[in-house]
Amino acid sequence: MGPSRPLARLHYLAAPLILFWWFYSLSVLDPTNVGWIKDNQDPFQAFLGWTAFRFSDWQWPLGMSRLVAYPNGMPLIATDSNPLVSIPLKLLSPLLPYPFQFEGWWLFISVLLSYGLAFRLLRDLSGRPLGSALGAALVAVAPIFPFRWLHNSLASQWLILAALSIFLRPRPDVGTVAKYAGLHALATALHPYYVPMIAPVAGMDLARRSICRLREGKGWLRSLAPLVLGLPAIAIAGLIAAWVTGLLVLTHLGADVGLFTMDPLAWFNPMGTSSFLPSWTTGWGQYEGYQYLGLGGFLLVLASAVGLALRRGQDARRLGHAALWLTPAFVVWYVMAVSPTVTAFGHVVLSLNEGGGPLEGNCGPATALASWIAAVSSGASPAPTGVKNGSRMNSPALFQQPPIDKAIASQIGGRASRIRTSSLHSRSRPTGTTRACSPAPPPSRREWLPRRSA
Repeated sequence: MGPSRPLARLHYLAAPLILFWWFYSLSVLDPTNVGWIKDNQDPFQAFLGWTAFRFSDWQWPLGMSRLVAYPNGMPLIATDSNPLVSIPLKLLSPLLPYPFQFEGWWLFISVLLSYGLAFRLLRDLSGRPLGSALGAALVAVAPIFPFRWLHNSLASQWLILAALSIFLRPRPDVGTVAKYAGLHALATALHPYYVPMIAPVAGMDLARRSICRLREGKGWLRSLAPLVLGLPAIAIAGLIAAWVTGLLVLTHLGADVGLFTMDPLAWFNPMGTSSFLPSWTTGWGQYEGYQYLGLGGFLLVLASAVGLALRRGQDARRLGHAALWLTPAFVVWYVMAVSPTVTAFGHVVLSLNEGGGPLEGNCGPATALASWIAAVSSGASPAPTGVKNGSRMNSPALFQQPPIDKAIASQIGGRASRIRTSSLHSRSRPTGTTRACSPAPPPSRREWLPRRSA
């Protein structure tokens, strides 16, 4: 019985590896392979941010890089350079080759974690390992994941699965709050984009615990403790992560709430990526709201609905109870994604944000953080520095080439920088270049297979 357990767990690694090989490419796991990065603006921006941070001096906050927007500096989050990984890797920078990219490995880790968390959730709900493995594979490579592969900080949807896993696994209050606080800090350090996605789950979980205790007659003080004490603890954990990574440095924010939104029927619109369903017109920027479930996703949802309808007993009641409490979180997610500007087939049918003016003006760190989260969660266009030029952040002066070259040359034996940033100095985008923050859903694996640099 003992030897079979490690073999039974082998699928946690084998399945994601096969999925990654088929839907992506193992070549991106070579940390010196930057050919697939430099041809695409989003990962190239993140790579340049990490490279500048790697060769800049340490300062506080730890996520600040003086070589970006020199000489004032800029936090890693402004270039989507994944502070969660960049900061620890900077400690190992003298041992790392140049150039060095970790975006390929982070993408693989996201597939690995998505599969593992989805499998455990489905196994706990169904009790069927084989069906859970198939369902987890569908979740791990749902169309929205390959769509985000060029912007892999936003491909970490496993954070949402982790929040749902905490919600569905009853634990003592202290342990639950600690897990949510850790996840909140993790999401903030990775990208605040995820904060409004996991915060509603945590909030509804703590509210559920408090209300259930009130119904059991345990007194107001004891009943409200999880909610009153838990929410501030979770928020403080996120603020500490924001402080350390430099997010709170962004004290001037421009945001256009209502851009890059989701069509209300986005789950059924393949946007040219399906052989089974037709596509329809969407509004400007709504490629960011790509949410097509895929044929496998539709079948999974249908099978899950049938399975839940046929289930009886305590497990069925537990699932129904959990779904009821999660409904407000789902509604919050949906409303944020649709934004105040509601469209149908590419036409605006309702707008609560007439004019779509940016949130301009100087504000304090707390307000800036709140505005940033609101902006990125509603498909907004945050522009913490420079000028907006058809993308969320596209400043010609964002990367200062001479300081970067000098810093890199001084730390790699005087060799000249081999990766130029001249493409970011021009306001014009060459024909056929991928729009920043908006990789179009790939029509076929062959066409978007990452290539190794010559």
